[in-house]
Amino acid sequence: MARILLVDDDYDIRELGRALLSHMGHEVHTSDGAINALQVLRSATFDLLITDVNMPNHSGFDLLKMIRLEGKWPNLTSAMLTGRRERQDVERAVKEGAHSYIVKPLDPLHFTEKIQELLDKRNPPEETIALPQADFAISANIQMSVEIHSISEIGITLKSSYQFRSGTLLPLESELFKHIGIKNPLMRVFVSQKKDGDWETRLTYTDLSEKDAEKIRGFTSKQARPVVSNTSLSSLGRTLGKKAS
Repeated sequence: MARILLVDDDYDIRELGRALLSHMGHEVHTSDGAINALQVLRSATFDLLITDVNMPNHSGFDLLKMIRLEGKWPNLTSAMLTGRRERQDVERAVKEGAHSYIVKPLDPLHFTEKIQELLDKRNPPEETIALPQADFAISANIQMSVEIHSISEIGITLKSSYQFRSGTLLPLESELFKHIGIKNPLMRVFVSQKKDGDWETRLTYTDLSEKDAEKIRGFTSKQARPVVSNTSLSSLGRTLGKKAS
């Protein structure tokens, strides 16, 4: 989990970004301007700063420059969020210390993939040892039972005894989707974390239509309690073994 500060004067962008980043499992703080963002940065240690370029009084470029001049956050990763694609803007963002450039309007999948890429660069995966390849491989269709504990138009949260690798595609089957009135979706795993002895996994839809998103919003707006639904999923895997002698 990372601590992220999102700075944008547009309330809708802040709330969309907060929802997407929270769904990935991160701690999210928001600010509507550069000066307030500096105060927030001074109050805690952050892993990632995402700032809009065009803001009243002080731009995102100004914010990055102030951060660089203050010199208190040498390990802070930063990304510029803007609707402008001009080359000079990209060059200026890099000059002021930005590590990436995200173009609006926000595409949820592209946005979350870009954030994950930035965080992976901060914390590269541990080196693994390559094992010898098995003599043969058999395709397998693995069935398992899980529980859906929350659902939104962005994705769902599962609770199970299994840990799922980030990026894995999981086809889900649940009476919950039938009740809402949408087809069983194909989901992509963003993060799987141990919590209270089980694994809590957050997934996003790979291709959710606006019509289905509206149905989910209508369903969640009527729920007074968290959703808990028994669900089954199929994970395409490979069973490896040695050839019998």
